[in-house]
Amino acid sequence: MYLCLVKKGVYYILVFVLLMTIGTMVYSYWDKLTSLWQDPERFKNLVLDATQLSQLTFKVILIGLMLSTAAVLIDLMSLGWKKSGLRRLIINPSGSAKIDLWCYFLSVFKIYEVLYFVLTMGVFYFVAGLFSKFMNVNLSQYISNVYLQFVFVFVLTDFKHYIGHRFMHIRPFWELHAYHHSADEFNLLTTTRGHLVEAGFYYLFTGLFFALLGVPAMSIFLVYGFREFYQYLLHSDVNWKLGIVGKVLLISPAAHKLHHSINEKDYNKNYSTFFIWWDLLFGTYQAPTADYVIGIEDNPYNKVGFLKGQWIGIKRFLKLKD
Repeated sequence: MYLCLVKKGVYYILVFVLLMTIGTMVYSYWDKLTSLWQDPERFKNLVLDATQLSQLTFKVILIGLMLSTAAVLIDLMSLGWKKSGLRRLIINPSGSAKIDLWCYFLSVFKIYEVLYFVLTMGVFYFVAGLFSKFMNVNLSQYISNVYLQFVFVFVLTDFKHYIGHRFMHIRPFWELHAYHHSADEFNLLTTTRGHLVEAGFYYLFTGLFFALLGVPAMSIFLVYGFREFYQYLLHSDVNWKLGIVGKVLLISPAAHKLHHSINEKDYNKNYSTFFIWWDLLFGTYQAPTADYVIGIEDNPYNKVGFLKGQWIGIKRFLKLKD
């Protein structure tokens, strides 16, 4: 009872802070905001700069496509055509696969960033900008060796993902993250399935983390390249346990599939996204023992389109009636 009251209190405080932030932004920048409607070109440039899409090149998008293609080839060689994720995506795809295809398209072409910037009125970018302005510690500058610096950034970035992932399993934030868990099949592209508002909360974690570390651009590029490729494999149906490596070093695809199990008791296990260390250290590791059925109970998401599914997630997050 006491824990329930504490959780509700934290929820209402966060909603209050979010509303106050929106109110402060509108009050402080009202003149600038109203002028944007009269200058669409300026508004477009603001969105592109804030989401960093203005810095994207064809090469970056091409690399993203190449990473997913490499994962598809590994999946094909491991499972064969009949069991492959590629077959499930292009031959009579299920409702779950169709949502994954939509999310992949939005993700790889970086349209997600624009959508959640507009949906959240730039609140998360605004707060992340405050982190960068007032908390720019730049810890990575104290490591002169570029290789040690990369290892330092890689390990701490992975820890940041673990913390952020656990946070999104706390209600009511789970109601947003449940959109990712709503996939009832793994086809590699499931890694890109996510709620737009959840992406905003992850952006806050990323903004705070980068403000503290002051991560070099090349390190960011390499870290996220490795992570993105491995996430495709974690959300494939290869079901590898990886032997001793999967017990002491890397989270295995089989262990991550357990995390997506439709049994609610499994949701809070195997949060890691690359190194298994964090689950072992914080007592959230559970060894996979079966080929789990994945998904969530009370799952409307694969029966509706992308936009309606996003709206359902928002209503559940705000505790409004479906």
